Amino acid sequence: MDIIALLPSLLLLALAAATQGFLGFGFGIVAMTTLAFLDQQPLQHLAGVVNLTGLLVAGGGLWQWRRAVLWRSVLRFLPGILLGVLLGVSALGGLPADFLLRALGLVVLLLAVWNLLRGRGATHPAHPVDRADAADPVGSADATDSFDRPERLPEASHPTQPVDRAGPLPEASSRAALLDGLVGFAAGVLGGAFNTGGPPLVAHLYRRPESPDALRGTIQALFLSISLCRAPVAWGHGMMSAEVLWHAACALPLVAIGLRVGATLGRRLPAWQFRRTAWYALGLLGFVLMIRQSG
Repeated sequence: MDIIALLPSLLLLALAAATQGFLGFGFGIVAMTTLAFLDQQPLQHLAGVVNLTGLLVAGGGLWQWRRAVLWRSVLRFLPGILLGVLLGVSALGGLPADFLLRALGLVVLLLAVWNLLRGRGATHPAHPVDRADAADPVGSADATDSFDRPERLPEASHPTQPVDRAGPLPEASSRAALLDGLVGFAAGVLGGAFNTGGPPLVAHLYRRPESPDALRGTIQALFLSISLCRAPVAWGHGMMSAEVLWHAACALPLVAIGLRVGATLGRRLPAWQFRRTAWYALGLLGFVLMIRQSG
């Protein structure tokens, strides 16, 4: 493939990486929605490219917050993630392309509507400084809207060592473990099929009263787990062709730049406004994908 012909998709991957750098999530859903809308490559090809470039995105995030990861919590999600990825990749390989594109559009549209409705009660922050660990803790009632919260989690240059609550607290109960497994399965299905496994994980984990650093690190570990599980499964299904590898390799420099740009902007711009605008745009793209594939 000519790199000039790939340039539009490379720029969209950079945009998705900038979204991830800004918000801490969003790479997969932004990349898959915009690339599918561009309609230059088959969905299986796009999913492989986003999968491989997502390794860099999630790996970088995990490295930044590696000391804060709640590893025992991560382990409770892994069985469900693996089963979900197997099912998601199988569906991607076995179902008709037009059905999958309509399904992708529907998933994105529903996620956009869900997050926008949950954010209707949110108002402009009364102060420009994040207060996620003070007046508005992550576990508080005002912080449950994980995808449209008006305030970002605080940046910490030296995350403290987390206390993993997977042991003595009620989260370690069989019911909580089962719920983690089900959420992991849902994330695995969406991640295996469309690389969009983030919403169930973020919505589930950001309700917990852990430190912002611990939540960020754990989310990145789970994102990377989905990508690492998906890559060999997709390879076994013949979805990691030489063209996919070349496309992903060409995208990596721009993805790295996008991450840096997004992280820089994230320290200067209000995240709540960006999130809301992004969900409106993604919802519109999801709707157009459904209409276009139905026509």
